[in-house]
Amino acid sequence: MLKLFKQRRSCTQLGELVADGLDAGFMSLLAEFQKNPDKLGTTPEAIVREMAFLELFIAERAVNRMISERSFQDAVLLACIRRLVTRSGILPDGQLFQDGYDSRWDTYTLYWREPLDGSAGMALVTQVMSLSQASFDYGVTMYLVQRVAESYTELLRLFSGYQKEFRLTL
Repeated sequence: MLKLFKQRRSCTQLGELVADGLDAGFMSLLAEFQKNPDKLGTTPEAIVREMAFLELFIAERAVNRMISERSFQDAVLLACIRRLVTRSGILPDGQLFQDGYDSRWDTYTLYWREPLDGSAGMALVTQVMSLSQASFDYGVTMYLVQRVAESYTELLRLFSGYQKEFRLTL
């Protein structure tokens, strides 16, 4: 059913909602890896930090796909990043975050495919494993590949539902 008068929600609210979901996922992943850190070959924090950079990239891809206006895209992403950096404790803040994200962005873009498929997910996770200096444990790798696919799908679902229910404002 078409809603003629949708409630308004700001880009900041949407960005913060995305950040809260990502942060909960990071904490869940960290708790999971802390149960059995020996098979990681690195610290749980290192691999979760690299996954956080990747999942922010995935969020950026989803925002760009689902929101057409550039100023809205920027506002959603800025709110998401600000909230994550200040609350998560996983990502560095300020210039360290920007430098870290920028240094990974080109590589992620090289491997990204739309729609996201298994080989792209594997290539992206391989970058995470390499940057975190983790061992290439098959179970951990496949778990992260599945997580990447689910993360993107969930973000697309979130944005689609948000667009149906609300009118996005700056």
